[in-house]
Amino acid sequence: MNDNLYTLIHFYDWRIVALSILIAVFGSFVTLEIHRMAGEQGKRLKKNVWITAGAVAMGLSIWSMHYVGMAAFELRIPLSYDPVLTAVSFIPALLSAFIAFYVLHKKDWRFMTIIIAGGFMGLGITSMHYTGMEAIQFAGVREYNFGMFFLSFIIAVSASIAALLIFSFMKTNRRFSQKIGASLLLGAAISGMHYTGMEATSYCIPSSMTAQLLPAPESGIDWLWAGVSFAVFVMFSFVVFFIYNERRWSIQTKYRNPLTGLPNQRSLEDTLLKDRGSARFAVMIHIEHIPKLNETFGYQAGDAVIQEAAARIEQVTNRHLMLFHLENRKFLIFGTLAASLDKLLIELKAALDQSYTIFGDQVTNDFSLGITKPQSLKSKQQLMKEAERALQLARSEGLGQWLFYHPESHSDERERQLMEDCPWSFSQGQIHVYYQPKVPLASEGLVAAEALVRWEHPVYGWVSPGEFMPLIEKYGYITLLTRHVLYEACRKGKAWLDQGFDFEHISVNLSPLHFQLEGTSDMVQAALRDTGFPPEKLELEITESGTIEQLNGATRLLKVLTEQGIRISLDDFGTGFSSLTHLRSLPIHTVKLDRSFIFEVPGTIKDEKMVALIIQLAHSLGLHVVTEGVETETQASWLTEQNSDYGQGFLYSPAVPAEQFETLWLNNEDPLNSEERR
Repeated sequence: MNDNLYTLIHFYDWRIVALSILIAVFGSFVTLEIHRMAGEQGKRLKKNVWITAGAVAMGLSIWSMHYVGMAAFELRIPLSYDPVLTAVSFIPALLSAFIAFYVLHKKDWRFMTIIIAGGFMGLGITSMHYTGMEAIQFAGVREYNFGMFFLSFIIAVSASIAALLIFSFMKTNRRFSQKIGASLLLGAAISGMHYTGMEATSYCIPSSMTAQLLPAPESGIDWLWAGVSFAVFVMFSFVVFFIYNERRWSIQTKYRNPLTGLPNQRSLEDTLLKDRGSARFAVMIHIEHIPKLNETFGYQAGDAVIQEAAARIEQVTNRHLMLFHLENRKFLIFGTLAASLDKLLIELKAALDQSYTIFGDQVTNDFSLGITKPQSLKSKQQLMKEAERALQLARSEGLGQWLFYHPESHSDERERQLMEDCPWSFSQGQIHVYYQPKVPLASEGLVAAEALVRWEHPVYGWVSPGEFMPLIEKYGYITLLTRHVLYEACRKGKAWLDQGFDFEHISVNLSPLHFQLEGTSDMVQAALRDTGFPPEKLELEITESGTIEQLNGATRLLKVLTEQGIRISLDDFGTGFSSLTHLRSLPIHTVKLDRSFIFEVPGTIKDEKMVALIIQLAHSLGLHVVTEGVETETQASWLTEQNSDYGQGFLYSPAVPAEQFETLWLNNEDPLNSEERR
């Protein structure tokens, strides 16, 4: 120390020291809460907003703690502060806070990253502190103890690393006691760095000025209280804002669908749990063709249609209706006034039937509905189950169907009774095999038929395949059903051949479950052997959507079957996510273009191009193409121009009993008049 300089004795107002530590703790708590909210944001823009808010809160807490601490610092000499340096000292505090939040919200950060970031953050805090010290103006000079200076830097770096580690631990919502403990630890670390740095600094005046020392110490920064108070006010505002909006944020992030903002599945479950009340009706809506839109235009197109559909559905609801967005493509409406259902359905149809604009193209979309309208009030839980059952059956009957729930058709008792009666229904002649023709588009006449199952129950009458097929698979009767259809189709095919009727093949559907079952190949061989039906006249149809999950097993089984001369057809082609993979890996002879592809053909340019491209691709690979769902002469003519090989649909005939099929089709007679076709 220079002998001509006199080192001033410094004093602290311990009440203000306590206040500075309290501000550091308070600021740490605010920063932790903002940090947690940033971690819960899914969208980048919202996350960046919260990261910015957290950096500002953390920078302000460090900066304001420093200057409140300086207010506690007193010398027996007049003090003042350079306002420019005082303001500039906030910059390193803010930058160091940004480093902290940037590192913590990167998905691939590692422990070494935290160490490096902690070093930079500690450097920023140290820079803020000593820049603030340089802002002090007095009639003397500052001298530093470099040992204490280095110690303050080490404390700053250690505190920063500790803060980053605590923040990473506190990303999820922790208990309040944990938040308080973390805030106390961080506040103590920040305060410890500050007061260690204060002890590293000595304030000296020339010995000749000792006579001018004041009788009492003073801080000399009364004007700074306004700025510090403002900083504390900002942090307090963050807390008030956070607490006030905590419930709204919780609802938004946990109880709202992120795509549409509507109440989600969790909100529905909470409603059903808390609200024991009843309702008059329920409507469940399923948006169709989204996978097709995603494959054609990209996933943004599917999301855009869902958002627009949600907005339209929400627009036709009123205060008597409760609307939920359950899954990506499913919505549920509860109603309390029975009279409002008819009006709702009319408005829904008008709203949902409108076209959508996708990247400049106008497209339409199907919506399947399951509706339940009981005679008396029922619980929402029961109404939801009934609407779900009606929707499942509606979709099984074809996309875009609207179906009301009927207790005699969809009840649990009906399911139980059907499955009890299923085993002996085969021997009682209640399970029938119907045949639907496949017609060559370039010529006239019959070339092939598809064997389809119909069930005539003695109590319930004709049961839809869309209802009983899932039950048969669920309850393990699929092998029994497949064997029955296979034997019946082979037996009838052999009889037709013996009568002199020539045809290419008869198709029998093979469930994806058979790819997991032993003995499927033996069952097919036994049916051919026992009936004498030629293997080359049998075609097995597999669904693309069901095959993808059992691709290895399907490939092995189909290879064995094709080696016997059996044909393989890939049904519902184009609806899966790996259609080209299937064409390359599966031993198939025919692809059946799903009916959804020609729903708007001709007329929609993109659909026309896609259908034409699929037909060309199949032909280039030596495959035949069967187009399902042909219902108009216009569709048939257009498909003929595109060189599709076969057509199948109501334009030609629905599935009919074997006797009618034999009499009308094998004798080249027109089976149905125009009204019956529809």
